Amino acid sequence: MSSPKVRVAIAMPVFNESDGIERTLKQIDSVMFQCGFEICLFLQDDCSTDNTVEIIQKVGQSTKMRIEIERNSTNFGHGPTTLEAYRRATSSDFKIVLQLDSDGQFDPDDLPRLLQVLNSSTKVAYGIRTNRVDPWYRKIITLGLRVILGIIFNCGGQDPNTPIRAYERIHLKSLLDHVPKNSPTPNILLTVIANRLSAQSVMVKVAHRSREGKLKTGTMWRDRTRFKIFFPKRLILFSANALFHLIKFRFKLIRIH
Repeated sequence: MSSPKVRVAIAMPVFNESDGIERTLKQIDSVMFQCGFEICLFLQDDCSTDNTVEIIQKVGQSTKMRIEIERNSTNFGHGPTTLEAYRRATSSDFKIVLQLDSDGQFDPDDLPRLLQVLNSSTKVAYGIRTNRVDPWYRKIITLGLRVILGIIFNCGGQDPNTPIRAYERIHLKSLLDHVPKNSPTPNILLTVIANRLSAQSVMVKVAHRSREGKLKTGTMWRDRTRFKIFFPKRLILFSANALFHLIKFRFKLIRIH
């Protein structure tokens, strides 16, 4: 008798990824099916203005994994949309929740290794992105984030905002209880909270690659200004808002035990 398949819920936010989402989903489906996982993909669409949803619905007709897509009532932004995908995934009865972004900047072949390190004692597995192909300003922000988290939260980590991570579902559900609904950076807060609660975690090195599709810079940070050398204005404003929320969360963290 064959052993039962490990059931994995994938939480994925999506916004205007029509040029690459089909390939991303088909790659995930192929790898996970071959490795014997039962998958349900909880996609949360942040009011895409292209035909992303239509493409996903068409892809879902031929995938082995089940795809359930829900649309926000208005454009919430990446953080709150990720949170909603998380909450839908944790409301399922699947054993593990895997979080991925929809831009395909990961190698699906790495995902089974990330899932297989979870066991009765290890509750969290972080995919540490190596050889990042992001623009230089994204790398600088990640470095600055590590410094800020060390100062404010006494929390280290090589890649605290990685969007490639897996949780035991029940454990994730308890962590999410402490994350504000409007958080612009839920993955950072989840890293901080898990560290605060001394959750046993494992870091797994994973490959990082250019996003799927013709455009190599995602919609959120695409620089529409004339001077490409500077930080995109949207990223500057987002980073300032995220820092404000992190400082605000620092006072709430005192009550978390």
